[in-house]
Amino acid sequence: MDSKNIFISFSSKQQAKAIEICNFIEANGLSCFISSRDLIAGEEYAKQLIDNISASDAVVLILTSDSNKSPHVLREIEYAVSHNIPIVVYVEEECTLSKSMESKIWSTMSRLSIAPVISK
Repeated sequence: MDSKNIFISFSSKQQAKAIEICNFIEANGLSCFISSRDLIAGEEYAKQLIDNISASDAVVLILTSDSNKSPHVLREIEYAVSHNIPIVVYVEEECTLSKSMESKIWSTMSRLSIAPVISK
């Protein structure tokens, strides 16, 4: 597994935005793990995600109403929180946080950044 500096967590409906953010981060000298590009076919999906979150310096959460409801995104955020990995929230869409997501986001406030808009 290649070391990735940034893990991007997103709903599959926001794949285009995730790729845009990934390209921006990589153009600025960091590497990213983005599931739609970096998951290896035939290898265990959950293990790859956990291994790459663990190897990350930070997680970028692309927050939308879809990612807010996604059990997959919540598991990624829960894992990052439980391993003290900083979370950067990119608010793509204003939404009311689910109670589960709210509890994870609030528990990270000392390690949380809200990313500015890259482009709209």
